[in-house]
Amino acid sequence: MLLNGTQLEAVNHKEGPLMVLAGPGSGKTTVITHRALTLTEKGGIPARNVLVVTFSKAAATEMEQRYKAVKQGECCSFGTFHGIFFRVLKARYGYGIEQVLQEPERRDIINKLIAAVGFASDEDMQSAVRNEISLVKNELHDLRYYNSN
Repeated sequence: MLLNGTQLEAVNHKEGPLMVLAGPGSGKTTVITHRALTLTEKGGIPARNVLVVTFSKAAATEMEQRYKAVKQGECCSFGTFHGIFFRVLKARYGYGIEQVLQEPERRDIINKLIAAVGFASDEDMQSAVRNEISLVKNELHDLRYYNSN
């Protein structure tokens, strides 16, 4: 695939990290794969020092396969946000998959919490609690000062 000017600019970016934002079918996977290859082949950066993070497992797998099809030997790290952070927890703290809550366990814990405060647990209440937990985590609220609606 031939790259356009903007794509080439992203592939050849030299200073600091790079984030590629573009719509579906615009060539993001190709650009990011070429960027990783450029960094490791022409930029002198060891593949072990290149981390490619994406939102979907399919995109991470596709980029890794494309990279390996061109370059033999050591490969960059490709993964999703969740997958990479799980690898960090596993490597640093020895966490295993059994320590990650699965959806039925999450639902059960939320149901118990809802019942403990005296509310009836239905799908709307569970969704509201999950949304509020997500809000607190994403916005880094200090729980000492946070009051739920």
